[in-house]
Amino acid sequence: MAQDIVELLEKPLPRPKRDLVSYASARVLEALLEALLALEFLARGYTRNAAGKAFQAWRALTAALLTLEKDKIANALGREEEKKWLIEVAIPRAPSSRLKPLAGLLEGSSRATLLLPSYRQGTKSPRLPVPWP
Repeated sequence: MAQDIVELLEKPLPRPKRDLVSYASARVLEALLEALLALEFLARGYTRNAAGKAFQAWRALTAALLTLEKDKIANALGREEEKKWLIEVAIPRAPSSRLKPLAGLLEGSSRATLLLPSYRQGTKSPRLPVPWP
């Protein structure tokens, strides 16, 4: 099984214009691996590294969800420039600087995760509301 995962990771990332489902699947796999690394770093006490990996997992998952919801989101956007940017930039790259607005386009997104990069970069840790009891 580990060899299969390595083989999948060695392949180039599918292009979202050609095969949306394969691209989204690859990004979900990337998100899972980044999340596992985050948990491993956290278990070892490397909290800043774990925060960075958790953010990369969120970024990959956001890209996958944007890919799967491309038509719905494109229809909701008003201007043609916005639709073009979504298809040519947002989906393939999921830029970190625009991740919060992109996550806002997805229903039910968690914005608390987007605060992790500030902790990773050594700034004061924000007080996050705990969503569970």
